[in-house]
Amino acid sequence: MLFAGALVSTALCSALASAPAVVEGPKSDPVADAQKLFHTGQTKYETHDYPGAIEAFTGAYTIAEEIEDANRRDLALARLRYNLARAHVYAYDVDAKSEHLELASRLIADYRANERAVGKDPDTDTDVKKLEDDLARRERALERIVARAQTPAPPPNTNVDNPAQARTQKRAGITLVALAAPFAGLAVAGGLMGAQANNAFVNVTTQDARMAAQSRGRTGNILFGVGVGLAVASAASGATLIGLSFKSRRADLALEATPTALVFSGEF
Repeated sequence: MLFAGALVSTALCSALASAPAVVEGPKSDPVADAQKLFHTGQTKYETHDYPGAIEAFTGAYTIAEEIEDANRRDLALARLRYNLARAHVYAYDVDAKSEHLELASRLIADYRANERAVGKDPDTDTDVKKLEDDLARRERALERIVARAQTPAPPPNTNVDNPAQARTQKRAGITLVALAAPFAGLAVAGGLMGAQANNAFVNVTTQDARMAAQSRGRTGNILFGVGVGLAVASAASGATLIGLSFKSRRADLALEATPTALVFSGEF
């Protein structure tokens, strides 16, 4: 893979090669030194050593700032910004450091500004558009990761983690449902007592007998009301506890991604 496209690499090399090299005694040649580091960075990029490429391109950028010819210097620095942006985009795939994406975005913006300053339209540059698309995909992926990390986890289901509590709920529920039957019997007995008292009140002739029948009727009505209330409450509470005990034994169905497959967990 040619780094940043053949045109970008050729343009950078041309910019560095055409810059005047003035060597006075032991003084270093910024053009030659920058070219050397650029080629080192290109090799590291092509072998997927993106952190190494960033280091080499940054070194080349520092040296290229010393080129005396202003036009050649600006052209070389602009091309190095582009190459650094690409290296940062792919370095994010290696270490997942978000600062790579931020630096790449700034470097691309600087490169675009330089292109417009020299009368070029960066929007027509397919290499720039591809680089921006690569950057945008990684930025969106990072946004999703951050959003998931900030989403609060649901509270744990204590019943799932405590099977003993589920068994206790089930036993209590069965007991309450069973008690509904005698409570219902109490209601039936109270209803019969009330009916008999009402019949006696109508048929007896003495005042004492009528008063006794009236008292039995009130007692029967009380027993009927209490029996019905207890039977309904006991049955409803028992059914609720039994339902909770079964729910606590059943984990929610979940689909989890693993490095090798998709795994279903929980009970249907």
